[in-house]
Amino acid sequence: KMGTKIFETVKWKLSLGAIIIQKGGRKNILKQIFVLRPIKKIKNIYESENVNTPDQNYIGVVTVEDFQFWFMGFLRYEKACINLQKAISKSTKLND
Repeated sequence: KMGTKIFETVKWKLSLGAIIIQKGGRKNILKQIFVLRPIKKIKNIYESENVNTPDQNYIGVVTVEDFQFWFMGFLRYEKACINLQKAISKSTKLND
């Protein structure tokens, strides 16, 4: 039963790695995903950290239109949270 899940996980990780390499590395792919236009529309983010199962950590994003999105699978969850908070803070300062 676990064989299929492991295969799918490995397949997904390899495809993610290929995307990261094509886009020029981890920093560049985050810049392309979270450009300043989508960040201006973020009202709030919240972190959900599962200490027992770190793979289930996610970042919740609430937009100004009150839509909610959940992002999972970060290689460095804490760093992603910090960088997203910084980007939102910079965007807010630019709009003031």
